[in-house]
Amino acid sequence: MVEEGQYDYYKFAIDEATVEKIVVGNIKVIVKIDVEKDGADTDVSKYPVLFPSLHQHEWSSRDVGSKTLISRSKERALSLGTYTIGVYGFKGTVKYQVSVPGCILFRFQDHENM
Repeated sequence: MVEEGQYDYYKFAIDEATVEKIVVGNIKVIVKIDVEKDGADTDVSKYPVLFPSLHQHEWSSRDVGSKTLISRSKERALSLGTYTIGVYGFKGTVKYQVSVPGCILFRFQDHENM
């Protein structure tokens, strides 16, 4: 759950083996945000940007509600490294779930825990 005007952060890593599978098209990385009601924005960044925001991100979704970001070999694929997903409470308190199949997610609520 994220409060209005606040971010929740999740970190995941893409290793070399995963990058190779993405490049040859064997897998795609899916970042999925399921929101119970509209009111959350999503930003994704790659290290060294630890806290994605409206103004600093690699991928972003400005529409509120559930969304799926997919990286395939034919598009701008994810590269080796650590990524952060920021879920921003745009309107009211929002319940949501974040998933990145095949990756372990670590949740961080504030900058001090990163």
